[in-house]
Amino acid sequence: MQVFVVEKAHYMSLFFVMRFIRIFTDLTIVRPSAPFSCIIRHPDKLFWFAVNHQLYFDLDGERRIVNHKAKQYQAEIQQLTETLLNHIGEDPNREGLQRTPERVADMWAEVTGGYDVSPDECLKDAVFEIEGDSMLVVKDIEFYSLCEHHLLPFFGKIHVGYIPKGKAVGLGKIPQAIDMFARRLQIQERLTEEVASLLEQILQPRGVGVVAEGFHLCLAMRGMQNQGARLITSAMRGSFRSDEKTRGEFLQLLEKGTL
Repeated sequence: MQVFVVEKAHYMSLFFVMRFIRIFTDLTIVRPSAPFSCIIRHPDKLFWFAVNHQLYFDLDGERRIVNHKAKQYQAEIQQLTETLLNHIGEDPNREGLQRTPERVADMWAEVTGGYDVSPDECLKDAVFEIEGDSMLVVKDIEFYSLCEHHLLPFFGKIHVGYIPKGKAVGLGKIPQAIDMFARRLQIQERLTEEVASLLEQILQPRGVGVVAEGFHLCLAMRGMQNQGARLITSAMRGSFRSDEKTRGEFLQLLEKGTL
């Protein structure tokens, strides 16, 4: 694993140079959506070039945004993990745990990558003008996050709806923004509100509704150990809050089999 960082001022020159090189090599270049700037593919390697953010590359082409501060302190995180293993009665030198501190350090850099990316940047470049005021709903967006109280995972689905007032956003951008919020230490209540606030801020729609359903391992694995409980949170803004009919239409669309 390596990290490549390219200053914005040099990005375009690099891009055109690589386009020229591809004529004589097996390289191919694609430009995925923001905040990813450029991918240069080779049959055996994949290079990520990023503007303003640090990105990993891997051979299967998977995009990975990472927390560069966690990478900076990777050695310290590995040492803390080894200390933890000792303190719970494990042997960090046994075969199954020898690489665990390294894996844990990489894991923390990946699952907290949302700290290094501004979610509104995922939306701004994808906003477009639209006519009409029909409700738009994106349903069953999967999310995975870490509870800030016990550092255990919680995960589930988020459903988003809004009524545009002249502006809409690309379908794939809302899941990207949710992922950036989720890749932080979170509570589901705040995650739900943050998604609603972002859409309200960027799109200024007539109304926004966000419903999240989450399964929390801090509840299932410890304490009451209730494996069947789910937490449902909602955030309603504008007409979704003030108009019962609009809110009812949104909630009805979320019912199974409706879409």
